Amino acid sequence: MTQHAQIRVPAPPGEPTRAPFPLMASIAPVIAAVAIWAITRSPYVLMFAILGPVIAIAGMMDSRISGSRTRRRQARAYDEAIEELADRLDDHHSAEREKRLTQTPTAREVLDDGGRIMRWRSPDHRRGAVVLGLGDSPSTLSLTGATEAPENEELVRQAAVISEAPCTVDASRGIAVLGPPVLARAVCRGYVLQLCHAMDPRTMSIVSLPETGWNWARQLPHFTQAGEAALTVRVVEDPTIAVPDADVTLAVSDAIETVPSRCAELVSCDVANSAAWQSADDPADARELMIHPVTAVAAEAYARRLSALATDTGIMSAFDAPPDTVEWSELSHSDSGAGTRAVLGRSSRGDVVVDLIEHGPHAVIGGTTGSGKSELLSTWALSLAARNAPSELALLLVDFKGGATFGPLQALPHVVGVITDLDPQGATRALESLKAEVTYRERTLREQGEHDSANVTSLGRLVIIVDEFAAMLDGFPELHALFVDIAARGRSLGMHLVLCTQRPTGVVKDSLLANCTLRVSLRVNNRSDSSAVVGVDSAASLPVDPPGRSIVVVPDNEPMTVQIARVRAEDIDAVARAHAGEHTPRRPWLDPLPTTIPLGSLPRSADAFIIGMSDLPREQRQDVAQWSPSAHGSLLALGASRAGKSTFARSIEEQAGERWHVSVLSDDLERVFDELERLATQSEQPGQESARRGTVLVIDDLDAMLGRLGDDDADHTISLLSRVLRTGPRAGVWVLATAQRLGRGMNSLGQLFDSTIMMRMASRQEHILAGGDSSTYAENRPAGGAVWNGTVLQLASVELAPRPRDGLRAALLDVAATETVLVCTARPQQTAARLRERHPDATVTMLTMGTSAAHRDESAHQLILVGDADAWQTNWSLLATLRPTSTLVVESCSPGEYRAITRSRARPPYLHVQPGRAWRIANDGVITRCQL
Repeated sequence: MTQHAQIRVPAPPGEPTRAPFPLMASIAPVIAAVAIWAITRSPYVLMFAILGPVIAIAGMMDSRISGSRTRRRQARAYDEAIEELADRLDDHHSAEREKRLTQTPTAREVLDDGGRIMRWRSPDHRRGAVVLGLGDSPSTLSLTGATEAPENEELVRQAAVISEAPCTVDASRGIAVLGPPVLARAVCRGYVLQLCHAMDPRTMSIVSLPETGWNWARQLPHFTQAGEAALTVRVVEDPTIAVPDADVTLAVSDAIETVPSRCAELVSCDVANSAAWQSADDPADARELMIHPVTAVAAEAYARRLSALATDTGIMSAFDAPPDTVEWSELSHSDSGAGTRAVLGRSSRGDVVVDLIEHGPHAVIGGTTGSGKSELLSTWALSLAARNAPSELALLLVDFKGGATFGPLQALPHVVGVITDLDPQGATRALESLKAEVTYRERTLREQGEHDSANVTSLGRLVIIVDEFAAMLDGFPELHALFVDIAARGRSLGMHLVLCTQRPTGVVKDSLLANCTLRVSLRVNNRSDSSAVVGVDSAASLPVDPPGRSIVVVPDNEPMTVQIARVRAEDIDAVARAHAGEHTPRRPWLDPLPTTIPLGSLPRSADAFIIGMSDLPREQRQDVAQWSPSAHGSLLALGASRAGKSTFARSIEEQAGERWHVSVLSDDLERVFDELERLATQSEQPGQESARRGTVLVIDDLDAMLGRLGDDDADHTISLLSRVLRTGPRAGVWVLATAQRLGRGMNSLGQLFDSTIMMRMASRQEHILAGGDSSTYAENRPAGGAVWNGTVLQLASVELAPRPRDGLRAALLDVAATETVLVCTARPQQTAARLRERHPDATVTMLTMGTSAAHRDESAHQLILVGDADAWQTNWSLLATLRPTSTLVVESCSPGEYRAITRSRARPPYLHVQPGRAWRIANDGVITRCQL
């Protein structure tokens, strides 16, 4: 669909408006001066009346000078915009002219190969188009803006017309060239060449030529009497001679009276480079054209080139062309010979057979989108499967354009796997296994003493068929070296490559091509791609229809034009049934790890924790994955919600034994702080027991636990845990923690863990921010799937029974018979009432602002003073007097208030934020928890 460009035309500058004389500005100073004079009677005041007219005249002069400058500036800007617009018009017309010449080249471009990209590829709506010459033609450019301005009339006229543009007509209307016979014939030659350039011999045929002067045209591949082409052309010079009817009539005449009635377009030429064009639709409208006459010598040379091209591509005539369609079931797949023989299709001489051993050992296939590459690969794979048992030949299919190509072929027992780009993790795993397959085959053949490439019977042959080799290398660029290695050693190892790509140029390197002597090219877009694959440029001229037409080149043979056979579902089913029940081939890789591996199904270890199974595709094996704290250090497991973190932590807990003590951090924050304090102290003061039995501290959802704490408590928790991670190994203490992400100050903490298990993260960004490699990220990783030290794991699973939730129970505040208790609380009245009820023998006194030591009842045996932080700060002398011999209880206070009241920098144990929960500081400094 033609895209119409639009360019906006600037408007010319208009005439500036004249500013009116400022009458009021002139009169106002006069009136003001008279008024002042009437009041002051000073004659000097009247001098100010002169200022009004003077200022008004000066303002008008300044306005006119400024307006003149603005007018000149606008005129310059308009002229510059018009000049720039004219340049844009020229550029657009040049680009549009080149585009039209590419779509419908003149005889000059045809002979110069300037239009070779469109040779035999013209779309249906332009196949019968003939360029009569170059002349003025309407442009698709449209102007907007000030197009009605008289100053822009010439610009608008120039924009509407392209000069020296191709003037095309539908050849089916008939074209007559009038003029001297030599010149008219030369012009008509150009029209014939244009039609032969646009359509190949199967879509157009020349059915009639004059007896003399047109021998060169008989060498065109289009000159045939077949009569089955989509478009027929005849050339007429003498209208009195009966000639076959045709869709297109080209006539050469020296007078209008002898022009056939079928010709609606008339081209009159008297000189070598110009002509007049008239159409029967409007004979009065004669247009001047620049024409391009073609000499007989030039036309003959071009006819020979087209004939050679038609010969190379196998479409010289109906006899030499292969059939348009070939069914796979029509071919013979039971002939004797090597097991790597395959019947791909049929040429004009019969079935075409290729052999990966005789002609290979490897093959390269090129072809653009829609040319039939997928059909060719399916035909090749099915032909190999039909001739071999699964134990003799295995197929590894790699499809990196969506996975649809080889889907039906998976029914064959020969197929050991289909790798697609829809499963990046599976593709990575399978392709990594190929590296191990090369080593495995080399070692096995060496041990068995088999060195003859034709006798690799113990392993069977492995044919690797890759659809879109370039796309595979984009995802796995490091695999090019592997395929070069397979190409170099594949013959002796029984491994063969069939590599297919749209553009082999620049993708398949010379080191790989050197071992791929079997070449096939379907239709490609340019000659360089054709030459890169099959050594000739014929594949660039293969027709779009039918798909599957190809050029096949085997060593020591000429290129063959072949129609690839078409595989149907019933063909695949028939081959699969024929080999049903036979021994399946060895797969180059193991099955993926199961998504669930019960811990009880794995062998236990006395010295290490079993964490799951590791997948080692490069070694073609799967092993039990173990974590030895003394060898691997502390471990951090990161993963999104429901990624299997808690299950992993529980599996470690269930493996506690004589060698390892597992301490699981409670959900109760008071217990958490007590345990961390204990382990931090133990880590810094190791004992002899640590050498005999190690301790593993398990913290599940570390980030969630820190999120429940305030900033000060969270920082203290991180500090305690950092002490354990740094000094714990010396005391036999290691940490296993799980978290969703490294947040809230955990980055420094995460660096203290010796290694990290990366489970499924919420996004690739979080995976990378957590320290994971981008290549190991998997969006669909199952629960328990993980990566540890570059190895893929499936962590062991256990049943998650609910944990009992038992928080620490603090004892009620006990008051001795002669004890004085000082209570600091944010709720002094409620606390005092509760203490009176619980301790009826005690004297409970409310401490208010202004209370002094003199108010104390010295006769009381049990004295409880209750006040808030402000009251105790006011009565600081009383607090200082009583504190050395009294018990201090602090409840519901901030850390700052606690330090102010206790005058101590020591950090108290963590306390739940709930009513009645308090710290009890004895007079000897021991801090415990209590309940008021």
